[in-house]
Amino acid sequence: MLEVIKSSEGSKTHFPMQLENLVRLLTTQGRAILALLYARYRWSEIAKLFGLSTAATKEHFWRDINRAQSQIENGAETQVDARPDSSSDLDG
Repeated sequence: MLEVIKSSEGSKTHFPMQLENLVRLLTTQGRAILALLYARYRWSEIAKLFGLSTAATKEHFWRDINRAQSQIENGAETQVDARPDSSSDLDG
């Protein structure tokens, strides 16, 4: 996961700020999944908590990460994604 948030200059000095921006741009569910992964939950356990398949949980999370990373690359790093999560985002 660290590879998706390294700076365009390849500098490690901006890593904490970039990580904070990335997390800020995640959906509420994306942040929850990230926190559970950090707490060493397994994908299957996280999926069960959300009532989803493991594949759907991973797909939602990585789609969210990629969207946030794209926003950072396009200069939206300070914009907070305040849109509510919808179950349609998780269905596949």
